Amino acid sequence: MDQDEKNRIQKTNELIRRAILVSQMQDHDGFKIFMDDTEEIVKAFQFQDVRGLKNLETLHKAQGYVQAIEDLKYYFSSQKNFALKPMVDEVTGEEEKLNEK
Repeated sequence: MDQDEKNRIQKTNELIRRAILVSQMQDHDGFKIFMDDTEEIVKAFQFQDVRGLKNLETLHKAQGYVQAIEDLKYYFSSQKNFALKPMVDEVTGEEEKLNEK
């Protein structure tokens, strides 16, 4: 194995370790409450009374909030999937899976 490949493996392994931590965070009860609260925020913006909108800027701001929450959901889901990827030993090149959930 050359140095470039070892560096690539180290970077990938570090990303997997970080994804495992984010994945473990998602298993906590407090995280479920957080996600439920964000769902309520999305519903409030998506089903708000259009007569209450004073201008187009307010509408765009509401759309931005909804998009940000959707981006967070996508991030958490992709981190959970990435955490399942096996890590590679830098010396032997063998794969080892650290996270089974």
